[in-house]
Amino acid sequence: PEFSGEILYKATFLTEDGFNRLDLGFVGETAEVKVNGVPVGTRINAPYKFDLSAGIRSGENALEILVRSNPGHRRHDDNLCRFSHIPPTGILGPVSLCRFEA
Repeated sequence: PEFSGEILYKATFLTEDGFNRLDLGFVGETAEVKVNGVPVGTRINAPYKFDLSAGIRSGENALEILVRSNPGHRRHDDNLCRFSHIPPTGILGPVSLCRFEA
């Protein structure tokens, strides 16, 4: 509850052709996604869904998700900020990789 800043998630995963949509569910607060080093999008609010087509391949893939959170709770220059509700930080999910065909 006291954290603000950046969290970098890294993972590798195996996939088949056609699985090209990533849904992160709920994220606190912004998410930048890269697959195999290719930037595929940034979201600042829901829905946190990404088209991975530009970088994904059949087989092993590398995923990076950079989440940035709100530093608002660090402000203590007035009496109200320290009591403000701060949303959770990070990827809260549920996370899914989906097949999408146009």
